[in-house]
Amino acid sequence: MEPLRRESRHPRGAGSSAATASTWAPTPASPPCTTWALLGILWSTLTSALHGFALVGSENVPAAALMPFAEAWITHVVLPTVQGAAQQVDAGHYATDISAVELNAMGVPKMIKASEVQGVRPDLTVPVKGFLEKRVADGHGADALASLIEVIRNGDR
Repeated sequence: MEPLRRESRHPRGAGSSAATASTWAPTPASPPCTTWALLGILWSTLTSALHGFALVGSENVPAAALMPFAEAWITHVVLPTVQGAAQQVDAGHYATDISAVELNAMGVPKMIKASEVQGVRPDLTVPVKGFLEKRVADGHGADALASLIEVIRNGDR
């Protein structure tokens, strides 16, 4: 299958605060995968934001009050992390000296517990805990979070 071609356009005009949108000119066999990939990113991002809203809401903080922090977090932490992960996945190399799998494997259970204490379902985080634990058990605790792709791709193989 040939790679997807990226064609950029500006949906709201020049000078807009909207990020540059991209359209893909995929091969005939790839549109469903591209669509599902993008919808997966949407759903996981949205449901994670809703989880965050539930957490702050458990302290009587309106969801909108979290948005300035969420916007900065997504812009300056999440997006660069995802971009870096894409590069690591494509290269198949997961070296890191920050935020390794093992460190996150210790932190995620605390997030799950905090959710439960606040009366918020931790269901979205539980699979992440499993992915992290699998990578640690397989001897890859020092790898970057992008290495979770190996669990996602290969399951229990």
